[in-house]
Amino acid sequence: MKDMGHRIEHLEKHQEQVLSFNSAIAHRMDAQISSLNEAFTLIEDQENRSRRRNVRFRGLPEVVPPDELEEAAAKIFDELLGPDRAATVVVERIHRALRLIPKTGESPCDVICGLLSYRDTAAILQASCSCKELRYADLNILLFQDVAHSILAKRRTLRPLTDHLRQRNILYRWLFPFGITFATNGTIRTPEDLEPAWDLLEIPPLTVSSWLQVDTTASDLPELPMSAKWELATAPATKRRLT
Repeated sequence: MKDMGHRIEHLEKHQEQVLSFNSAIAHRMDAQISSLNEAFTLIEDQENRSRRRNVRFRGLPEVVPPDELEEAAAKIFDELLGPDRAATVVVERIHRALRLIPKTGESPCDVICGLLSYRDTAAILQASCSCKELRYADLNILLFQDVAHSILAKRRTLRPLTDHLRQRNILYRWLFPFGITFATNGTIRTPEDLEPAWDLLEIPPLTVSSWLQVDTTASDLPELPMSAKWELATAPATKRRLT
């Protein structure tokens, strides 16, 4: 029995070492996930910076051929900025967004217009915000700031929230590089901001997928059991042998 007790004690000490090792791995993995998400954010920021001089047109019909896109953009700039200011805008490149050719009845591909100066980009976007209606070929045209594809994917994860805001006629706008703010003084930039937003809107939590590149919830591990401590077992006082 004494030898068996020593063996059990050895096994429990070994188990405690294994549990400590696994706990250290779990903490280190959480730190690595945080570092990866930070690295992805920095890469995303670099892509956004490379697109900062771009203007994204939405609604230009597919019947406009590629060699006439610059002419169409010049007419839109002329309407927004006026002839004199629009004449100073230099277009470096303009093309359709890379996606499958839309079928009949589908919305046309966006047009990406890269300008030489960011000042021109800022002036055009600011003018488009104050313009109630922008039309080309009897179609409504929308202008947006060009952002990374990962930003657009993140915005799509908040579609349940934006649908709810539109149903309640609550104004909202997207933040740069990523985030959303709405009229009831609510702002969402990180997953931790969701819970206060539900309380502010006085609604039950909506189903919103995580927009992090490496989802922290997917790596949650079950808590490791605590190692049991040895206790001295003694016989009841009534059964102790008198000496």
